[in-house]
Amino acid sequence: MKKISLLTLLIVFTSQASMALFEVRAGYGILASKPNLSGFYGGTLPTYAPNAGFTLDAIATVPLVGIGGGLRIENMKISNDTSVIEVENQLNRTSLIVNYRLLNTLIYLGPIFTYGLNHSNSIKISSGGTDLSKISSSSVSSYSLGIEAGASLLGFLVGAELGTMNMKYKNAKDSINTSQSGDLDMSGSYAKIFVGFGI
Repeated sequence: MKKISLLTLLIVFTSQASMALFEVRAGYGILASKPNLSGFYGGTLPTYAPNAGFTLDAIATVPLVGIGGGLRIENMKISNDTSVIEVENQLNRTSLIVNYRLLNTLIYLGPIFTYGLNHSNSIKISSGGTDLSKISSSSVSSYSLGIEAGASLLGFLVGAELGTMNMKYKNAKDSINTSQSGDLDMSGSYAKIFVGFGI
């Protein structure tokens, strides 16, 4: 009987301890977007690889409810090249996070949503060190929807996130070929892994 009581207390204690009210976590992920750049460059381009980079999240959770909110900062880039042409993409994004933990004990699981608040972006096409196009947009909209899962014990957590991101560059312009402009679709599936801590 005493063994059962001790086990029950241990489960309750570790479960409650894992329900952090505030989390900070760092991650690394990819965004598998494949924008159509033919409107800016008429030649053959290298196969577009996923953007990759770092993420930093800060999330506060409402006690006993499981709903959380916070901010996410992402810095992603990629360089694709052939023997002739190189395409470099740089993307920085700050977004609002809303998540809901369906399960939040030693393990956590639930949907997560982000909405882009601020973006900076550039796509550069070059050949032999000479820039052919420099594309950017001052009007970017983005949101993502995914599922997060992981484990948390005594304040430390590891996890992963999978989902899809909708990101549009409206009226993107080429600062070299100023007559070139158009919309770019940077949407795609994404995946992230995280480590962090909660209090």
